[in-house]
Amino acid sequence: MSSVISRIMITPVLFSTLLGASQIDTRHLFATSLKHRVTHTNKGFFVDGQKVKHEDLSKDLQKASKTTLKSLLSKNYKLRVGREGNDFTLKTQQGLRGGGPIGAWVGGWVGYAGVMTGQKLITAGIVYGVAIVCPPAAIVVGALADTVLTVVAQPIAITAAVGGAIAGGVLTGPA
Repeated sequence: MSSVISRIMITPVLFSTLLGASQIDTRHLFATSLKHRVTHTNKGFFVDGQKVKHEDLSKDLQKASKTTLKSLLSKNYKLRVGREGNDFTLKTQQGLRGGGPIGAWVGGWVGYAGVMTGQKLITAGIVYGVAIVCPPAAIVVGALADTVLTVVAQPIAITAAVGGAIAGGVLTGPA
């Protein structure tokens, strides 16, 4: 029984090797697609040895030769493997440019500034509300509200900065 299973598992590898297949490097696959083996031959694309139907390919992959595929992947495009019923789909998506650290820096500042701007808008709303009711108290309430809300918002802003930095670095970085 185990020899039958091993033959079934090795058949796609032999099949793709006999066709002169070139395996797509994992750096050209999205993280969710890394568990799959994607190959390309003159007969089309194969995922884990199963041929991907023409209609299940992105438009730019439908007539891709080895040279056009190489050109496409060199332009920071990545392949995403999906499932539609029992069939595989193969779509392309261009990664964002920026190299990771720059995206992380921008994402960190966006996360931090977003929370702190929200805190300042809440403080301004409190001060304006108090100023309408009792103008002399607005100065004291504004100072207290800004101090208290800053103490509360600062750890949240730092957490948002870390989250923004991780998201920005992942979106713009290499594989």
